[in-house]
Amino acid sequence: MAISEEAQKNHDVLFPGHVSTLKQTDPELIEYFDNFAFGDVLAESTLDTRTRLILQLGSMIASQALGEYRVMLGAALGAGVTPVEAKEVVYHAVPYVGMAKVFDFLHATNEILVERGVELPLPGQSTTTRDTRAEKGLAIQKEIIGADRIDAMYASAPADQLHIQRFLSENCFGDHYTRTGLDAPLREPAHLRDAHLPRRMRAAGRRARRGERRGRQYPGDPCRRADEAAALHRLPAHPQRAAHRQRSDTTVNTRAGASEERNEL
Repeated sequence: MAISEEAQKNHDVLFPGHVSTLKQTDPELIEYFDNFAFGDVLAESTLDTRTRLILQLGSMIASQALGEYRVMLGAALGAGVTPVEAKEVVYHAVPYVGMAKVFDFLHATNEILVERGVELPLPGQSTTTRDTRAEKGLAIQKEIIGADRIDAMYASAPADQLHIQRFLSENCFGDHYTRTGLDAPLREPAHLRDAHLPRRMRAAGRRARRGERRGRQYPGDPCRRADEAAALHRLPAHPQRAAHRQRSDTTVNTRAGASEERNEL
């Protein structure tokens, strides 16, 4: 199987003059992968190259593909993605995958920009302050999700979990969604690509929607709700839930120890 002319052309636009070492060691895989990724998929895509690359950079952060991210960032910068846009992709990933997973990508981005002669720091894109982030974050949160739904989330949150709602409004929306650098139509898909969110978060959303249709708000036990919110923003899990898990782990270990003793006898 040979790489099609169209696939090779699309590949060379991003990686001019690049000769893949894997094409020598794994020719069959590279041939049908390049035909698929640079041929079949792009033939069906309506995204322009810049938009597609921005989304791909975000997906590589979410999947922790640092090596490929370095390669693709170089291609993206050569294809018209600006340094500010590249940085904003990294910044917007923080509330979704966590700072620990973004850390190496931020350093890699800085290294590549400096190698290309870009002066750091880049012009600031923040539009809020510590005094305005809560108000502006809540406003944009209501604009995107719906005022009634956000008000209901605040009203139904137990007292010991209300801070999670504030964190969402202040940090996720106030600190991040209000930034410039990526326009709104592009920022929304960029956030969605980071939402390789835990499956239980998506399930929680479905349960919430079902509850609303039944006249209830966000059904399920409070500990699970807190855990699901914590999974999204890497916050500590609810202590009651953590205690339950600790008791469960202790029970499992005790049973395992008893089983080993019986086997030894």
